[in-house]
Amino acid sequence: VPGHLKNPPEDVIEYVERVERGEDSQRTTYQQLLEVRRLLVIEKDRLQKDLGQVSSIPQPQSALHGMALVTGVIERLGKSVGRLSIRSLASDYAFGKGGDADYVIVKLDMDFLAEDALEATGNYTRMVNTLQENPWCKTVAKKTTREFDDGGGISVDGLTVEVDLAQVAEVGS
Repeated sequence: VPGHLKNPPEDVIEYVERVERGEDSQRTTYQQLLEVRRLLVIEKDRLQKDLGQVSSIPQPQSALHGMALVTGVIERLGKSVGRLSIRSLASDYAFGKGGDADYVIVKLDMDFLAEDALEATGNYTRMVNTLQENPWCKTVAKKTTREFDDGGGISVDGLTVEVDLAQVAEVGS
């Protein structure tokens, strides 16, 4: 059944009239239909943009996903970073500045428990280095650590990890 389009765009009308006059001999009939479809898609996209419904506007990055990536790395490290305690964990979306892309900020307050502060510091450094190896990790702002009074570990407050979810592969991340 032939379709009917109310008020078709001028470029579509012109192209269809050219086809009817036999002026597009470079394309097969099927390719001509595809060309009409392409012109209609261009018009639809233009109208959506005019109405403010542009699908190319990026969605904000997920603070939950960013937090899950960071905690996933910590979980996978397991015993290689000794016993640790996450005392506080927060994640927030951040707007990019100066042309930089948006990102997620993950902040942690942690304790690394070990035989001594040196071992705990090594575990802390191992975790930071592993986080930095990921393509989605923009930066890790290392913070000063405090040794426990009994010497059995260290404490770090405000460890900040910047996560760029645009660098995360779509599948399997």
